[in-house]
Amino acid sequence: FLIVCANVANLQLGRASARMRELAIRTALGAGRKRLIRQLFTESLMLSLAGGAGGVAIAVLARGAVVRFAASSLPLFADLRFDRIVILFAVALSLAAPVLFGVVPALRVSRSQRLNERADGGSREAQTMRAILIGAEVALSVMLVVGAVLLLRSLLRLQTVDPGFDHHRVVAFTVTLPAARYPTAADRRRAIEEIDRRLATQPGVKASGAVSTLALRGYTWTGDATIEGRAPTDYERELRHKSITPGYF
Repeated sequence: FLIVCANVANLQLGRASARMRELAIRTALGAGRKRLIRQLFTESLMLSLAGGAGGVAIAVLARGAVVRFAASSLPLFADLRFDRIVILFAVALSLAAPVLFGVVPALRVSRSQRLNERADGGSREAQTMRAILIGAEVALSVMLVVGAVLLLRSLLRLQTVDPGFDHHRVVAFTVTLPAARYPTAADRRRAIEEIDRRLATQPGVKASGAVSTLALRGYTWTGDATIEGRAPTDYERELRHKSITPGYF
């Protein structure tokens, strides 16, 4: 975000220098400095709001794409939704960015009364400001690249972590029982046990088992655990468990 803001501020600085003749004419016609600053700030604000709206639109499309094409990659306990706080934060950034990165070029260009845009664009002050912005962009870009490489390295290492069990020659699938046919927990339990029993009798099946949630895919329930004779600790107050059949392990 900061890289984009610095880039846009640099572009606005160059664009403002190229508009010196226009702004000088406006000043000659009676426009005061506050009016010029207000005009340039409004342009920056509209640009920032357009960018923020575009970002939210991309987020909406990305959410639909993930749900449609990569739903299996989401953890079972994850709820892919838009958070109101995140949306408000995006709106706040869209409003704050013009103040931080649009007012400086506006203040600078509104001070100048020169009509020679070529001399103004090449002034030492403009060159220094652009050099600072470019330096900030390069520094932030290096940080971003290093962070991305470290993240990729961590993900590659996670792919090679031993999960603690042999997953080769293992087939897993999800079973969803209709509530109308299996209304109670006892009915669903009998159905799962019957499916488990029939699978175990199939040719080539060495073992069969059922679990409420696959390994490394989260937990099925969170509740309170107590141990007789002592007060529960903070860890015991949050019990996460999986229900399994005898052949699971």
